[in-house]
Amino acid sequence: MENSKNNTGKTIGTFLVGAAIGSLIGVLFAPQKGSKTREKINGKTKEFTDKVKNSKTGQKINEKAKELTNSIKNSKTGQKINEKTKELSDSVQAKFNTLVEDTKHEFYKINENNEKFVF
Repeated sequence: MENSKNNTGKTIGTFLVGAAIGSLIGVLFAPQKGSKTREKINGKTKEFTDKVKNSKTGQKINEKAKELTNSIKNSKTGQKINEKTKELSDSVQAKFNTLVEDTKHEFYKINENNEKFVF
């Protein structure tokens, strides 16, 4: 019985992927302007995403993803990654702010000396 459920899930998943690929190929080969093609691709992508989200398989995937995300966040490794990411972000922000201030300072120096400012 369990094997039958797995096969059904795989079949539905395969069908949804096939439908998405078929739609995308159809849209890409349609003789239209690029902007219209992009609009169609965006529309079909949203349509497909909504179908997957509303399907039982999509809901199960979403639940598992949330469980995995929470598991990682609550693990020691996840906490270390979060801390390191914050440290790196703060460091990059500080360096960026310093660069902006240095650039402003140099710009004002150039303007004070009536020199031409050339990029």
